Amino acid sequence: MVNKNYILPINCCFSEITGDVYSKTAIFIHLHYLETLDKYLGYIAHVSSTIQIYISTSEDVIIEELKQHIMKTKKKHIVIIKKNNRGRDVSALLVTFRKYVQKYDYICFVHDKKERDKTVSGDVNLWVRNLWENTLCTQSYVDNILNTFIENPRLGLLVPPEPIGKAFGITERNNWYGNYKNTQRLLEMLNINYLIDENVSPIALGTVFWCRVDSLKILFSKNWKYEDFPEEPLKEDGTISHAIERSFPYIAESNGYETGIVMTQTYADYYIHFLKNYVFSTFSILKKQFGINSYAALSEFESRKIRIEKFLKENKEVYLYGAGNIGRQCCLALRLQGLQPKGFIVSTDVEYRTFMGLPVLQLYTIKDKERIGIIITVSPVLQEEIIQNIIKVGITNYICYYE
Repeated sequence: MVNKNYILPINCCFSEITGDVYSKTAIFIHLHYLETLDKYLGYIAHVSSTIQIYISTSEDVIIEELKQHIMKTKKKHIVIIKKNNRGRDVSALLVTFRKYVQKYDYICFVHDKKERDKTVSGDVNLWVRNLWENTLCTQSYVDNILNTFIENPRLGLLVPPEPIGKAFGITERNNWYGNYKNTQRLLEMLNINYLIDENVSPIALGTVFWCRVDSLKILFSKNWKYEDFPEEPLKEDGTISHAIERSFPYIAESNGYETGIVMTQTYADYYIHFLKNYVFSTFSILKKQFGINSYAALSEFESRKIRIEKFLKENKEVYLYGAGNIGRQCCLALRLQGLQPKGFIVSTDVEYRTFMGLPVLQLYTIKDKERIGIIITVSPVLQEEIIQNIIKVGITNYICYYE
């Protein structure tokens, strides 16, 4: 699956939208929470009056607020539709809006969101920013999205990046949760022969996207009904709605289209800084707890752990040659496995006699050299010198921590 990143400006356009592109474009919005309505009306205000907007809601009070907004702003390109609350935003897309969606070439679908737990409100608000800013930030941004579709005829779907925040995992998370099998069943029901991988996390989350309608025609052509969706209260996971949320890229690809991840330049800047801080904090903990201080050390950690563990089990007395950062890293890795070296060896005299609670010995003081094993825990550039030193004193049983 091809997942390109599209980082688009918000204050200038790549090129002017020409022809009848606007008339072939529509924005579909589902709203449910009155208390956050003003926030979303701010995004809606950015959209050109030449692009049709459809808004669904099951709440009468929101309908009245929207009518007042339309009267006040004289926005005649907004259509309000009352819907059944069953199925929430997903049924809004596939049932309420279905007959309208198929009239257009390009559509955007977005909806409001509210936290269930106040302790994660900051993260949810950041996710809302992610979903709405990266779809409807400004009219120039919308134009750039449309131009991106026009310039890339095989592009079928653009989705915001996955959510970030303290309560959300990032790259280490698999976003299937309990939805791999029900997504597989959904694709089979739609007669889509696409092999999804449970070990590869889906990229479409939140049911917010821009698409070329043709790329999802299999989904839109099905005669969905409200009864196809669970009654309220909706379970947190494992429903057909959660499967549909993850299915969009697979449906697009099965129809010959690619999926891209889209974000504004402003959000991309925030996203990169967040990831940098996240990685820095992660490696600070890994270094302190396990001696892992780089991506290379992390990627080789498992294979090195197996090799070192095997060496310790084959030798009753094992010393680490080098009482520095690499020695510390090796010792922490061993202790993680419930293993312990006898001590550290150094070439020259040092002021300290213990390191990490273990004795520090000079090479020439080692006895019974034929009975011990040594793990060389120094920089690769110094390994050859250390190897020559230990061979000179009669030690031949050794391995290097860094091969």
